[in-house]
Amino acid sequence: MNNILEIIPDSIFQDCEIFDSISDSENFWASNGLGIFHMNIGRIKSHFNELVLTLTPFISKIDIIILTETWYHPSYPYSFSITGYTGYFTSHQFNESSGIAVYVRNDLDLQTEELTHFTMANCLRLDLRLKDKKLTLLTMYRSPSGNATIFIEELDQFLHQIKNNRCLLVGDLNINILEQYMDNIGHEYLDTLHRHNYIPTVTTITRTKTNVRRDQLTTYTTLSCIDHINYKTRNLNEIKSAIIHTNISDHYSTITKLSLDYEKSSDPIIKQYKHIDYELLNEKLETQDWTNITNSDDPDFTASTLTEILSQHIDSCTEIKTYSNKMTPLKPWMTKALLLSLRNRDRLAKLTKRNPNNVRLLNYYKRVRNIVSKAIRTARDLELKRNIDRNRQDKRKLWTVIHDILDKHNNKSKIKTITYENIDYNCDTDTACCANIMNNYFKNVGKNIAETINNTRSPRNTLNEQETQHTGQNAPNNLSTFEPTTPTEVLTTMNKMKNNSAPGEDSLQTKVLKNITQYILSTDPHL
Repeated sequence: MNNILEIIPDSIFQDCEIFDSISDSENFWASNGLGIFHMNIGRIKSHFNELVLTLTPFISKIDIIILTETWYHPSYPYSFSITGYTGYFTSHQFNESSGIAVYVRNDLDLQTEELTHFTMANCLRLDLRLKDKKLTLLTMYRSPSGNATIFIEELDQFLHQIKNNRCLLVGDLNINILEQYMDNIGHEYLDTLHRHNYIPTVTTITRTKTNVRRDQLTTYTTLSCIDHINYKTRNLNEIKSAIIHTNISDHYSTITKLSLDYEKSSDPIIKQYKHIDYELLNEKLETQDWTNITNSDDPDFTASTLTEILSQHIDSCTEIKTYSNKMTPLKPWMTKALLLSLRNRDRLAKLTKRNPNNVRLLNYYKRVRNIVSKAIRTARDLELKRNIDRNRQDKRKLWTVIHDILDKHNNKSKIKTITYENIDYNCDTDTACCANIMNNYFKNVGKNIAETINNTRSPRNTLNEQETQHTGQNAPNNLSTFEPTTPTEVLTTMNKMKNNSAPGEDSLQTKVLKNITQYILSTDPHL
């Protein structure tokens, strides 16, 4: 994959400003929004006081202060505090330089959690609520002595779990993304961020280190961008970042302003669904006493009692859960990975339209588009093949799969008019009349059939009725003879029902009844 820095045009970001000192950043802090300051402090015990003094003139403008590589000690939460802020510290120690300290203004509403997903990195998660908006802030520090490839794999797995569409990742990752010095690790890291919709907003020098050569006579300087600010959002214009050439440690400071005031909240619609624990339901029905039903001769009592027992147990084993439309696959074979790739493709398409002269962006978009299209086709074909193999013995389900392949599920025909008593009614305009005509027809269909049967009785049936009236004896009538219902008949009838239907006034879905078949069979034939 190409370098993401070559793919995303600089024009979609405000220029990353560089300040020679913190005093030069006055105008940056003056704008409205959430202000965040980050620094690799290189041992908090050595540089904390200097940091507080440096930040004092602008402390009222900074909402969150992030310090990495603190060289954590259990006494630090009690030793280093800033007035007006609440301090949060990571305690996971993988080497002596590990540790993150985050200071958050007291009036901010948030929840924090230290995450231990990484073997050689610290991570502190902050979930903030800003009016009607939510922001997930991930603060990270990765040791340079750790395996970068393993870290990227862990990061990839971790970012899959972040559901918030507005997320900021800040910290010292010790992965150089400076374009002219970037190696394969840097490319792999940026590609991973891109797959999860994170965009780096700082891509210039954050650390300058002077090294002495082996001859001890000359020096050379290494430049790197290892202090990162990566943002995932729907609106890239709400963030601006900058670098301050502070001299507190051997890292420059990175700062960020998030302008969240003007953007309306657009949280995904939350839907609810009922989840039934069938294992628990069967356990409860196993211990249920069915004596009242099996010993009763009253069919009405038996039916109502059975319905009541089943409803009570089903309700007790039902839990209301929620899911978001945003995370709901459009197709059964649409995995989360494909959904993410699809949204990345659409996002690149928009960028291409905004930047028609960016040839590199256009070529990359075409490449991604072709890869995503091929992946979707492959996923769909594999899913359909599995469905065919799975339902090869069930002809009805097999035809359902075939209809899915041919896209013949929906009936394309539409009823436009209904003729009733020689009058035509338009279904689009005369909706009430059409509905009443249909309702009256189906409401009286049984009655009309019964009247038709009575009016077409044969003379032989009439003669039998007359003989019965004169002799007082019942003439043989096969229509009035009923055989007892067998469990096989009940099972056959249930299997023919659709899973998501509620066949009676009891509103018990067939899908639920099929999962408790053994208990239905033991009582239903008795009805």
